[in-house]
Amino acid sequence: VERVLAEGLYFHRECFRCSTCSCALRQGAHAFDSQHGKLYCKPHFDQRNNGTTLYRNLSLRAHIGHRLI
Repeated sequence: VERVLAEGLYFHRECFRCSTCSCALRQGAHAFDSQHGKLYCKPHFDQRNNGTTLYRNLSLRAHIGHRLI
């Protein structure tokens, strides 16, 4: 099983996707919503970043349902 390390967590490659459009994400080219534990592609991060506390490419840890254990 191929895995990706992001935000200090391991993800299955197939689970490392944008929460809005489900496109596959690349390491270093994603955004992380630390409050909700969701990953986004850059366009959807920018679209959702309207005053909500979102952090891009920071090593913040949160529980994410599809992380690899």
